[in-house]
Amino acid sequence: MSKPNITPLGKLSGSATQAKQRAVADRSERLAAKTILHPDEVQGDYDAARLLTTTLSGAQRPITVDDLIAFRRNIRNFQNRMKGGIRARQVIDLSLASDRERAREQIRMAVPTAASNGTVRFITNAGP
Repeated sequence: MSKPNITPLGKLSGSATQAKQRAVADRSERLAAKTILHPDEVQGDYDAARLLTTTLSGAQRPITVDDLIAFRRNIRNFQNRMKGGIRARQVIDLSLASDRERAREQIRMAVPTAASNGTVRFITNAGP
């Protein structure tokens, strides 16, 4: 069976059919995805402390009080030096290599659609 022809911008004619196709595709992707939350977490047994980890020094480990103190000190030190905002290159450099690779493979189109107050909005296909 061929994949439905779904365009990023859609069209007025046949938009209800296209919405149904997208809903079916989204549902199948969600069903195929790994579980984000464990059932115990949804029932109130969620422990946020176990998620507070860092990769400082190259290995994933729990965040310590010393890490938080250093973080606050760094905020104070750099607060006055920052000019505001972050450049696209900085965002890319801070992203995970696996995310950059996935973006290179999956995003085939990006069209700027609006610009206001230094913010540019894009429409992308955002995946296969």
